[in-house]
Amino acid sequence: MASLEQLECASCDDVSCGFSAAVVNKIYKQRLEAMLRDCKASLALCSCCGGIFNLTEHKHLICRGPQGAGPETRHLPDPSWKLQRHLANLRAQHVSWRHVYFGIWSVLHILYCHRCLRHFPACDLAKCSFHPEEAIYQAGKAAGRYPCCGGKAMRSGQVQLFSPGCCGSDHQVRLRPTQFDCPR
Repeated sequence: MASLEQLECASCDDVSCGFSAAVVNKIYKQRLEAMLRDCKASLALCSCCGGIFNLTEHKHLICRGPQGAGPETRHLPDPSWKLQRHLANLRAQHVSWRHVYFGIWSVLHILYCHRCLRHFPACDLAKCSFHPEEAIYQAGKAAGRYPCCGGKAMRSGQVQLFSPGCCGSDHQVRLRPTQFDCPR
């Protein structure tokens, strides 16, 4: 991977940004370099939904297809996408290293929601989809309905299978002490 120094914006020097802004910008650039170097995770662009995702954790993540529609599947990496080119494009658009850092951080860190029982990247914190009421099943049947919206519910044995909810909210996350460690 080429050094992020090559992507440094020529217009963001001590004169145009001010000394403190330039220092903060350089700190976030260095933190991003360190995070990408130290973390074992890698990023990819999904060819279906167009979102960036943590390739190391893709088995836990769901792709909702183009613009959030369609059947839920796993993300499919676009082989032509390169992180370095993506970072260069962001910097060409004058996105600060602070925003770049937290954008990448929020994609790398995968959390678990105790409401919808799904894994999700930190950047999707406000995208929990759930049913406010429990599904109702007839005795011995694998299919049922949600009384809140009439949506279909499925289960396998005693385990309820995921169904996109009729309500949206923030995910409910319980943090562990090591939650902000680098993903492995």
